[in-house]
Parts: sequence; C-alpha cells; structure tokens
Amino acid sequence: MKFTVIEYSITLNSPLHIASGLEAPGYADRIVLRDKGNMPYIPGSSLKGALRAAVTRLGRTLSVPECGGAECSNPKCLLCRLFGSVKSPGLLRFGDARIATGTAEEPFDPAWFSVRNGVQICRQRRIAREGLLYNLEYADVPSDQVFTGHISGWVGDDNLLDMDLPPTVWALLCGLRLVDKLGGNRSRGAGSVRIEATKILLNGEAVGTGALGSIGLSPDLIEGYAYALQEEVAA
Repeated sequence: MKFTVIEYSITLNSPLHIASGLEAPGYADRIVLRDKGNMPYIPGSSLKGALRAAVTRLGRTLSVPECGGAECSNPKCLLCRLFGSVKSPGLLRFGDARIATGTAEEPFDPAWFSVRNGVQICRQRRIAREGLLYNLEYADVPSDQVFTGHISGWVGDDNLLDMDLPPTVWALLCGLRLVDKLGGNRSRGAGSVRIEATKILLNGEAVGTGALGSIGLSPDLIEGYAYALQEEVAA
C-alpha cells in the first residue's frame, strides 16, 4: 500500500455550471457553487464522478475485468477499491478544486460570472414548452486563472512489471487526461475543461513532474500497464 497524492490543475475552456441548488430572484433561477469568499469552486464529488466514468472507459479499452455494479463481488475490483461501492468506501479522497486568487488583497472579479437563458424543450413535439424560460448562472473564469486541488489515499498494487508508476496510479492519471467536461449543460457546450496532473507523491516521495506529459502512453507501455492491471484485478 502506498499513500498517494495527486495534485492537479483545471483550466476552463468554456463557462462552467455546477449548480448550488439556490436561486437569486431577478438574477438567475440557479446560481453556481461559491465559497465564503464568493469565488466559484469545483467540488471533489463532481471530479470523482467524472473520473470514475473515465477510468471505467479506460478499463474496458484495456480489457480489465469490469465492475459488477451494486452487486460486484470482486474484492480486487479496480473501481470499487478506488471510488467505493454500496458495500465499502473507496480508498481515495477528493478535495475541492479552488482558484488561488480571491483574497482580501485580490478580490474576485464579478466579470467571472455570466447568466444565460434557456428553455425547456418538448421532445415529442420538438418545440419549446410554454412558460418554461429559465436563467442559469455560469462561472466564466478566464484561462489564466486555474482551479487547483488534490486526490489522496492509500493505493495498493504490486507493480508487477516494476514500472515508473504503479499501474493503479497510471490508470488514475490516464483517467484525468480523459475527463474533458464537468458540470451541467455539457451538451450545450458548457463545462469544457483541461485537467493536468502537476505533482505526484508516493509515500511522500515526489515523482518527477517532467515525465507527466507522456505518463507512459507509448504502445509498449500501454500494453504493459494493461497487463499489470488485468493481473492485479484478477488476482
């Protein structure tokens, strides 16, 4: 078991809508999540769900034994161990991703928020529903401002082929690469993101961030990591 910390950054390519469940009458029917400094942030649960879906797709591509869902009985299941199941919690903890600015000396910019109109569609009749116009707030953060956060937890694998990264950590990094959208209204172009791992710690020792650009994406390394994951999950 290795205590793993993955630090990452998220850059928005389009406005983001992660609803708070609150409304602001006269302004928007749904406003985005904000912290106590009135800054938008990305909750860890949003990234966790997107990352689980990405690792699921990766596992299918690499022929890793699939999770059995709510009735999964494989104690080595990659998804259940990392993200949890109805039977047990996952090994990973996902912190919220926040913007570094927004202090008293450097307050947030109101221009980072925008409101867009929408209307519900009757899919049977293919027309707009009457009286169902709504307004949604978006976090429109410029690309020079990034959200930063971290994922941490005990990751156990045997690293059968003595690779640079444990196979499970490699799968997480690939999953982060695959996540390209977060939040709501993604079908309308919202929530396009770019996620980059900026630092990795394995039992307190840093893995060189200069190697994170490739993270073992050559065909030979992908084949090796796929084999290691298959053996680990099937063990």
